[in-house]
Amino acid sequence: MKACTACGREYSDDVQFCPVDGHSLESKAAPEAPSAADPLIGTVLDEKYRLDKKIGEGGMGAVYRSTHIHMDSSFAVKLLHKSMVADQQAVERFRREARAAARIRHANAVSVTDFGVTKDGTVYLVMEYLEGGDLRDKLRKVRAFGPVETVRIMMQTCAAIDEAHRKGIVHRDLKPDNIWLLKNESSPDETVKVLDFGIAKLKTAGPGAANLTQAGMIVGTPHYMSPEQCRGEELDARSDIYSLGIILYEMLTGNVPFRAPTPVGVVLKHANELPVPLREVNPQIPEPIERVVMRTLSKNREDRPHSAAELGRELAEALHQSGGGTIDLSGFPSTGDLPAYISTTGQRTAPQADQPTGGPSSGPITQHGTRATDPHKTGRVGASSTVAMTSHQAGVAAPPPQTGAQPGTDATQVMASRASQPLPAVGSAGSTPLTVPQSGVETESSSAVKYIVIAVIGVVFVGIVIAAIWMMSKSTTTTTNTNQVAGPGPVTPGGVPEGMVLIKGGEFKMGTDDPAAEDSDKPSHSVSVADFYLDQYEVTNEQYQQFVKQTGHTPPKGWTGSDFRGGEGKYPVVNVTWTDATEYAKWAGKRLPTEAEWEYAARGGGQDRAYPWGNDWSDKLSNSKEDGRGGPMPVGSYPGGATKEQVFDMAGNVSEWVADDFVPYPGSKRAPDPNNKVYRGGAYVAQKELLKTTLRWWDFSNSTYPYIGFRCAKDAAK
Repeated sequence: MKACTACGREYSDDVQFCPVDGHSLESKAAPEAPSAADPLIGTVLDEKYRLDKKIGEGGMGAVYRSTHIHMDSSFAVKLLHKSMVADQQAVERFRREARAAARIRHANAVSVTDFGVTKDGTVYLVMEYLEGGDLRDKLRKVRAFGPVETVRIMMQTCAAIDEAHRKGIVHRDLKPDNIWLLKNESSPDETVKVLDFGIAKLKTAGPGAANLTQAGMIVGTPHYMSPEQCRGEELDARSDIYSLGIILYEMLTGNVPFRAPTPVGVVLKHANELPVPLREVNPQIPEPIERVVMRTLSKNREDRPHSAAELGRELAEALHQSGGGTIDLSGFPSTGDLPAYISTTGQRTAPQADQPTGGPSSGPITQHGTRATDPHKTGRVGASSTVAMTSHQAGVAAPPPQTGAQPGTDATQVMASRASQPLPAVGSAGSTPLTVPQSGVETESSSAVKYIVIAVIGVVFVGIVIAAIWMMSKSTTTTTNTNQVAGPGPVTPGGVPEGMVLIKGGEFKMGTDDPAAEDSDKPSHSVSVADFYLDQYEVTNEQYQQFVKQTGHTPPKGWTGSDFRGGEGKYPVVNVTWTDATEYAKWAGKRLPTEAEWEYAARGGGQDRAYPWGNDWSDKLSNSKEDGRGGPMPVGSYPGGATKEQVFDMAGNVSEWVADDFVPYPGSKRAPDPNNKVYRGGAYVAQKELLKTTLRWWDFSNSTYPYIGFRCAKDAAK
């Protein structure tokens, strides 16, 4: 049995979150029946990290205290759950966490030191090991903090978040559970470490540049989400500022400003209600500090502090005005692009004589445009009571759903790494609704109700349409074209190699200029491609088996010795590294296609095609997520989706390694990402927007996934 950490209700073991209030559940196993020993304890990961003790677990993975056997040093190692390794989106979320955290080098942010994929497919990242406990634990003990300790902790938190924002990273899931407090041997004050950038949104381009949620999707912990986050809007640094304001409110009063029986109810309150002023909950809070916190909780992001550094300075000034002493501001940069000091009234003022001067005055942080649909390019979800839902399901006003947006379940919960239990209210912690206008004028609350009704009707309608389409598709037999699949064979002099087609070369515009595209996919630029041959189909299991048997090469994960699973000979081989693909190509007297060759062929000989077959989408022309098959199909199963030269499966089925290292296009704003190899073509896990011919992905050359295979190319005689 499991019990809710908030209300105490009990549920069966297969339930992860309380259906009533959305909080995580904890096991109620009897003490005399301890769980079986973790088989991973004592194992050595990647010949470096011995797993000593499990110290946490979430929906994405488990965290172990580990020892680096060569350095005799302790680290925290996070392992992606085995059940999720086959999920391309989950793996990329996990990679994103490593990338996001590794970019932030600050004394108050947890450091990530390593990331990798072992030979048996275990995906892991390594972080510094932290003693101590999180802010949530301390809140449970002390209920509420005084102004001095609150500001001291928040100043350090702001310093770490400001550094993240400077690196183009918006955390998006700030809460007490992600603020770690370390004991300091040289001082009674604790040192703050900000954790879990797993659903952070990288605002610059790269594998973490696109957020893994779909357009209009809400990801975060309801009690700490900004109004714009609740509405599924594009986020910038000021969303994190709002979350810090919620944490401040909770630290000073012992309770979050908005509570409701369900996560959706909390989301609605963030979007539509004003918080009760701090001093009505706790009259002991100094008025200058109340002004800062309440401004931070403004519904309009323009009215909040425009950076975490500004918030930290305002708090320090408010504490000074309240007679609480002076806080050291040395953790904040005093030069460069740091916005000028903002007073607690929200008006820009000249810095005080005892305050470090800021950089030039600046306006609101620019809201970057980033496509939020690419499951290949981002990291991890998982934190206490983290919720993922589409904005229309949350019942708040949302922008129209984007093409290819992924449907979700109402308030779908993601497994928690720790319990997030709101504390009992201190004083009257109710909510003050917005002023109701004159009769006949729609209020924000009534607008929200309207959207709920519209959303319900829309979901029912879409469900009927999907059911009808599914029933129609069941009556249509998919034609599997396998008779043309051929293994490597001799090339007839002057003829086309067996199983390949000739792609006549030429000049074309590679990439895209779509403003919504990732910087990694743009700008378009002229590239010349010589004549070349390209495999009609992705390399199959039976073809790869010949290579394994003749060379003794290590077979892919999932095979039994040199044998693939029965009945899957015509399926594309997967779980092969870039190195494996390269070795196979050499054995077959071929090579991997260059990235330019791959895109040129996929676009129909360099034409400006969104998909290999043209510009109009059809789920009957490729094995995509819309097709709902959940795995690869035999090669050539979608003959209508071939290119004009009859190259099959270049959109959907499995992604394909190409020869190139990842290099940003000329003129791209994307930073280099060395030591990564490119793979192209969305796989069966990708939605239609991700199957377009211009999209790029990349990973380590030794990475293996169940959705990446390859095809071969060969130079044509000149």
